[in-house]
Amino acid sequence: MNQKNIAPLSWIHLAESLRPSFEQIRIVLDAFPANDSKCFAQLFYRNSSVAIADPYRFLNENLNLSIRQKACIHVLAYADVSSVKRDHFLLNSSQLATLLHFASDVTIEIKNIGAIVPSPKPAQIQAQFPKQDKQKSVISFVAVHSGKYIIEDPTILGEKDTYLLDSHLCLYHLDPPLLPSETIALLNSPALPIEGLNTEAAQLTFSTIAEMGVDLSCTKVLGQKSAETPITLRTILNSDKISGNVELRLHLVTAFEYEGVCDEVEIPAQGFLPPLFPLCTKPTNSIIQDNGQTYLMLRPTEKEEKARLALFSLGAVASSSHRGFTAKGQRALEVLSAIHKNKGIPSWMLIDQDTLPKIINLPKKPLLTLTNSKFSTHEVLAQIRLNEIDFEFPIKDLVKIANNDGTALLIDDDTILTFEKETVHSLNVISETLDIQKFNKDKNLSFFEAALLSKSLQSFIDIECSDDIRNRLTNFIPEILPQDRTLPKALKATLRPYQHDAVTWMSQLHRAGLGRLLADDMGLGKTLMVLTLLAKIKEECGTMPSLVVAPTSVIDVWELEAARHFSGLKVVKWHGPNRNSLWESVPEADIIVTSYALLRKDVDNYLSTINFRYFILDEAQNIKNSRTESWKSARSIKAEQRLALTGTPIENRVLDLYNIVDLVAPSILGSESQFVNRYANPIAAGNQQRMEELKLRLNPLILRRKKNDVETDLPPKIESVLRCGMAPDQQFLYREILKRAQTELKDFLYDGNSKQRAQMPLLAALTRLRQICCDPKLLPMNTEQNISSAKTELFAEVLKECVSTGRRIIVYSQFIKMQRIIHDLIKAEGIHDALWLHGGTKDRAEVVRKFQDPNGPQVIVVSLKAGGTGITLTAADTVIYYDPWWNPAVLDQAADRAHRIGQTKAVHLIKLICENSIEEQILALSEKKRLIAEGILTAQKTGSHSLTMDDIKLLLTNEFDRMDHPEA
Repeated sequence: MNQKNIAPLSWIHLAESLRPSFEQIRIVLDAFPANDSKCFAQLFYRNSSVAIADPYRFLNENLNLSIRQKACIHVLAYADVSSVKRDHFLLNSSQLATLLHFASDVTIEIKNIGAIVPSPKPAQIQAQFPKQDKQKSVISFVAVHSGKYIIEDPTILGEKDTYLLDSHLCLYHLDPPLLPSETIALLNSPALPIEGLNTEAAQLTFSTIAEMGVDLSCTKVLGQKSAETPITLRTILNSDKISGNVELRLHLVTAFEYEGVCDEVEIPAQGFLPPLFPLCTKPTNSIIQDNGQTYLMLRPTEKEEKARLALFSLGAVASSSHRGFTAKGQRALEVLSAIHKNKGIPSWMLIDQDTLPKIINLPKKPLLTLTNSKFSTHEVLAQIRLNEIDFEFPIKDLVKIANNDGTALLIDDDTILTFEKETVHSLNVISETLDIQKFNKDKNLSFFEAALLSKSLQSFIDIECSDDIRNRLTNFIPEILPQDRTLPKALKATLRPYQHDAVTWMSQLHRAGLGRLLADDMGLGKTLMVLTLLAKIKEECGTMPSLVVAPTSVIDVWELEAARHFSGLKVVKWHGPNRNSLWESVPEADIIVTSYALLRKDVDNYLSTINFRYFILDEAQNIKNSRTESWKSARSIKAEQRLALTGTPIENRVLDLYNIVDLVAPSILGSESQFVNRYANPIAAGNQQRMEELKLRLNPLILRRKKNDVETDLPPKIESVLRCGMAPDQQFLYREILKRAQTELKDFLYDGNSKQRAQMPLLAALTRLRQICCDPKLLPMNTEQNISSAKTELFAEVLKECVSTGRRIIVYSQFIKMQRIIHDLIKAEGIHDALWLHGGTKDRAEVVRKFQDPNGPQVIVVSLKAGGTGITLTAADTVIYYDPWWNPAVLDQAADRAHRIGQTKAVHLIKLICENSIEEQILALSEKKRLIAEGILTAQKTGSHSLTMDDIKLLLTNEFDRMDHPEA
């Protein structure tokens, strides 16, 4: 609440101002008042005998009067003044009624008679049988108080509300309230004959009296009980096609039956309910003037009141145009839906089904019907159906209403569809997945899509199809058979249990012809698993070449692994300037292995001309962008089966995963735009529901195991972060560069339309800040050569400690100049045989061999990018990230060069961080990105979103804010 909107009046003062005053004023009427005439009044203060002639002056002089007392004086101030006596005020009926309303707050006297005494209990008009009427044939009306004491000959006063003043000057307020004229009419009315209720005019009078709140309970003794008194609800739905307006009318009626006579009365939405209903026989012969017989029937007023409350509880309101109830717009449909489902409707209330529109309940699971296509045996015709509706209508209309918490939709003038919100969510999943926008709209699906969808979305839908289609769907992803677990005779290695499970899984999907993604952690032996599958398929089906595309650094691994672990598995390395000479040997080979670069060059002339058994993408994260030539080249390869391998299927964004899956299982996730709208954008915004939904869809195609889950005998991986504070001159430079960046980037940071133009300057600013944290020498400025670097000093300390304890160390950095500086620092510490592996290294294998030698160098400096894949450095037991990056996939790839099969020692991962710098934020972003990847590929939940240009903007603006407010 805004404090400025609160009146500056304490509760103590407020209480004092409302408290009745002890100051006494008296108002003296000159004669006994009457409702239809004026009277004079005088104002006296306390016991004074001198009347007050100027009420306004009196108000100003007496500040201790209560609010109500002041109101009474205001009434006199506005009244006419007698021309004879200036202290006599002429009150009309309205002014007198106002004074009577405050009779408990002021003393009102009648001259020479006494003071009026207000009764604390109200009066009521009540019907009674005259004492002399033993047959109870007539009723009359009297005013009573306390429920039973008659007020004899009261004077009726007031204007809107009625006040009764008896001969003892006791004043009663009438409740329920009636107009004075209504009260006069009732109390002065002659006795009413009961038998006259058989006329329409008398019935109307009787009902009107009951609705006014007059107590008619005495008449119950005359009533007869109906054989049955059912209460029926009738509905009328009106809709305007042009305006789209919808109105529902509801009417409650009570039926009576007595001695063969039947009739019914409508229960009004407002007003009191009379205790009796006159059930009249009607003349059967118009010649005979017979008014018929009248039976007074007891009405079930308690049930009728409950019926009214039930409709109000559903959301209906009293109609202004008729006696019944109404509801409009979406509420009208909600009320009808509740009535149809008997929600909130008393069990004894009857619903006139003939007046209800056709109401269709959407099943809890949407119904997807599949029929054979007339054009292809490899396709099925899909429809999202409602069996009771045979025309198309948009599913988005339903989703829109459900998003606004609605549960019903008017389909046509006489048809309503009701649903649960959860059901519409499932329907929306199916609709967007299949790109079916309307109910009963046909959609052609490949059997591949239909089978995978029926497997992954079975919790969302019910499928209706023929037995033949159902059998094909069920067996499309077959159960694991004993033959899937058999291993090839050519295998010389012993597989670990999880590796054997992966071969079984791949063999199972091979029989189904499904593309798949083996996404095990790096270092678990994915290459060996796939080679085992290829050897197994060769023994079962004969020789047929398979194409493996891998990073250049990994090509040799496939050749070496095949030669080491298998007999008779022929590998052709499609590489080098003379590779054309190998073309004749390709048909006889089992495996053709090449690089992504050569795939782009040779796809048109050579590789696209062969129909391969398998097309295998190793380190498939290298081809995660569908707009690159590599991706397009991979799409054009012809193969019976497709398989992708990667330990990091999500490097930067969820769309990476889509592009990889779309290569091995085309169209299974729909178009790219559909995927972005359905999954990528919502997941980036932290939508956990879409995360789980995507994981469910991908589950049949992806196998993902983490080292900690399957390699229980693998030594632990210990992570630590070491921080250092910048040296004063380094910190000064950091702040200067930060200020300069803040000025240069001002327009980019706050202009939402400059996203494309902002990319390069933002990244440049970020890089400069990171370089200062690493070593100011990295900046392209000669003047900074002598500025201190706190991190190089920290690195030197860590290096000394690790070397002194005999550790083998990998040092990672992204910056080539920093790698050179690190290599020089290592030499300065007396380690002259340290190795250096980077993008320009000619003989990578020889560098790796030297380090892997038990007697080899203790330290190797590695480029983070060049060392991310294709090498094994298990001789190391310590990994130092000199400048940690925000992409956890890249860091994990680097760590897994050491922490993989073959490692026998615990691996210590050390990240060096400058305190109070951009590096602290990069570390936090890295953890957020790790959570999103694990959320899709494993059972873990997502905690945040992937990195975007907006994240970089936020990262920089946060750093600017920290600079401007260092104490925060």
